[in-house]
Amino acid sequence: MSTLRTTNWLNALYGGTPDADGYLLVCPLGDVSEAEVRAELWARGYTATDRAGHVAVPCPPARLLKLAKAATIEANRAECSRRILAVWSENRQRSCSLSVYPPAQVQACADWIAANVAAENAAADLIDAATTVTAVKGVQPVWP
Repeated sequence: MSTLRTTNWLNALYGGTPDADGYLLVCPLGDVSEAEVRAELWARGYTATDRAGHVAVPCPPARLLKLAKAATIEANRAECSRRILAVWSENRQRSCSLSVYPPAQVQACADWIAANVAAENAAADLIDAATTVTAVKGVQPVWP
């Protein structure tokens, strides 16, 4: 098996993103190295199956959990930023930081940002503590 082919399937196995059903698509069916890849997977303890025109293996549960945690935290951070910017644009935030607005408005901006960040951080803590993908997906931030 060539180094390029070995690198490609190993990258898919150890660095790939699983599909919606939790399978890693490792090697295209009909690839010249398909038989060797299947043999190597079997030797490493993986049970290969055919999915979407590829040799595929189930993603290890620990890796699925890690990926689910990272994706959920990233989505929550993006939503936190979206919510903050929907009320206080970057220019308005800058103006508040320079005290261009009255003190009450500056405080309202700071409070809004702090409340959203606190909600995102509380959700991230629950996600980090989760031990299953189902538990991760069940965490919903309580936005202000």
